[in-house]
Amino acid sequence: MGDLRRFIPRDEQIAKAKAEEFRQYVMAFDGLSDSLREAVLVDVARHENGGKLMEWRFVMLSPAQCLAVWDAIRALPSEDRPQQVRHLFDLVITHIEVNTGLVTLTREELAKLIGTEPKHISTMMGTLEDLGVISRERVKVAGMRGAGVARYRVNAHVAWNGKLEIRAEKAKQEPLPFGVVQGGKA
Repeated sequence: MGDLRRFIPRDEQIAKAKAEEFRQYVMAFDGLSDSLREAVLVDVARHENGGKLMEWRFVMLSPAQCLAVWDAIRALPSEDRPQQVRHLFDLVITHIEVNTGLVTLTREELAKLIGTEPKHISTMMGTLEDLGVISRERVKVAGMRGAGVARYRVNAHVAWNGKLEIRAEKAKQEPLPFGVVQGGKA
């Protein structure tokens, strides 16, 4: 039996193709600051749905996992801004792209919501990465010099937004953050 697929109207297919083409132009355009490039890409992603209202989206998160992450954050030394890291964690898990786990807010948007500088967001995201809550990946962009653009992905063992089958596959590919999710028990 063949795979079932959702029918996508032609105008929606064209809108998605145009968005992808524009995204490639933005990525290849020299002279844009990283923050401007990131802001444009986020706006393109937001408008890809043709202006339709988004359906209700739910993030799956075990209460035990959530408490374990909060406890790990609370145990951070005071110079690591535990309250801001906790706020960042809450924002990250409530802004996850469906079926990928990618964080949809930019560093600048996160900084504005928390009330801090973007450079501090990078440090705090590093803290969440050290805890195993998120992973950082560099996306090499055609025509762009340097290491590429940093994208953050929430560990599928910690939180998920999307189909359970896809989550199960993603979780197989990611390490279980034992120190956080299971309270230090292997």
